[in-house]
Amino acid sequence: MDYMEACIAAARLPAPQRPARFRAIRKEVEDLSVLHPVVKTLVPGVSPIAERDLIFRTRLDLARAALAVEQYRLATGALPTALEALVPQYLKEVPLDPFDGRPIRYTRETPGYVLYSVGADGQDHGGREETEASGQMPCDLCFIVTR
Repeated sequence: MDYMEACIAAARLPAPQRPARFRAIRKEVEDLSVLHPVVKTLVPGVSPIAERDLIFRTRLDLARAALAVEQYRLATGALPTALEALVPQYLKEVPLDPFDGRPIRYTRETPGYVLYSVGADGQDHGGREETEASGQMPCDLCFIVTR
């Protein structure tokens, strides 16, 4: 019961603090003896669900930001130099990356742009997207627009 309460408490933390807390809970559970089979079976399943929720919400924020960039492009004929240029007309505020608490990243590419989050590992990989070719290479959560 203590571990489930810890998971509930972790889910209530600010988004950037959640992944580390869930990793700590998962580590505690892994270190339990075989005398706790129910805990060792149930608790590890909670952490990935919480992480997937953050990933899903982040992908929505990236898509919303991309829509705002496109609205800006239609209105001005150019890409914004920074996401802050979209506030307040196209975005209420620049979305925060729930994995590190900083604003989501935006890089202009020729001819499009990349919006990205550092993802669950918390490391900025420069907007490198996971592909089948990269396999387990570290990557970011990306929304890429090419034109």
